[in-house]
Amino acid sequence: MLIFYREMVTNGDPEKVLPLVQEIASLAKRHDVPVNAWQGSNGHVLGTIAFSVRYESLSARATAGARLYGDKLWPTLSRRLSEVLIGTPGPDLITNVVRGGDGNQEIPVGTVVTQNQFQLARSDDFLNAMAWANEMADMVKQLIGVDPIVGHTLYGPLGGIGLLNAYPNFAEVDQAVAKLLTSNDYMTKYLESGKFALPGSATQRQIIKIA
Repeated sequence: MLIFYREMVTNGDPEKVLPLVQEIASLAKRHDVPVNAWQGSNGHVLGTIAFSVRYESLSARATAGARLYGDKLWPTLSRRLSEVLIGTPGPDLITNVVRGGDGNQEIPVGTVVTQNQFQLARSDDFLNAMAWANEMADMVKQLIGVDPIVGHTLYGPLGGIGLLNAYPNFAEVDQAVAKLLTSNDYMTKYLESGKFALPGSATQRQIIKIA
């Protein structure tokens, strides 16, 4: 499975941004593009929004995009979106999922996703880093019952490694974090990422599904 992810920073005006995000998501879904719209939370710049779509292949994404971009409303919504953006959005990312993620399962509004990501310092550490990520996911699943998505960047800045943990709400996040931080084995395994990560590239952020 592939995950398309587009992140951008807006001016944060809720009366303009949130209804617009809803309109974009609704238009996409009318064309059978299963988009998820997100609002940046902890660790993100104020005003951050993002769109993600799970695809089985690049050709599936191209076909879905053609349907959406062919709608006469798309140029208008794109223009309105550009009017609330601050700066230029980052590159569109395609992540190759190697573990987890049910492409057919609907993600409920309000879901909180913790994004743990870093860039490889050395390309020849890729296989070892992916092995570490899967071991990390095994440990998280054992400790808190959440099976993380594990993936790496396929298109965009290469060398990106990521683990995504989904929770129904922030109360569940708090409970999970409390369990993880009291596990010596977890902390030891977590810190092993420093063997692979480019210094300064590791981030832990959260997004909330809004549409």
